[in-house]
Amino acid sequence: MTVVIHSSPRYTDFRPPHPHSMNASRISLLLRILGGICVLAIIPLFVPRTSLDAGHRSLGLGAFPTAPIAEYLARSVCALCTFYGGLLLVLASDVPRFIRVITYQAVAIMILSAFGIFAGVRAGLPAYLVVADALGCWIFLVPILVLAARMNR
Repeated sequence: MTVVIHSSPRYTDFRPPHPHSMNASRISLLLRILGGICVLAIIPLFVPRTSLDAGHRSLGLGAFPTAPIAEYLARSVCALCTFYGGLLLVLASDVPRFIRVITYQAVAIMILSAFGIFAGVRAGLPAYLVVADALGCWIFLVPILVLAARMNR
């Protein structure tokens, strides 16, 4: 007869999480938060035109333009933002697998948002609106890029 003795794990057997997995978890959290915020753009996609006008006025931009192209563009931007949020949620599901796409989208959105500042100010929007929009992106994307760079080392 053989007796098998199982020893319990010792405190010395504890190993802290690998930095790679910690960075991936942090990136995933940031992607989920930003993605969740962006997905909320589905709401103005379906609101009545009067709500678009009320929002436009509340920003101090006057009445929402009556040309059909204005409503089309506003709703298209909402649809694109919703799509982007969904994409971020998908990317968050497997950070190591999608790290190249995560890095690409972060760099691309940061560049596009910087150009958006110039385009928005040139179009006559208050600078605080377009700068706040860009900063809203950068607050999430800069840490994502830093963490992604650590993962790629």
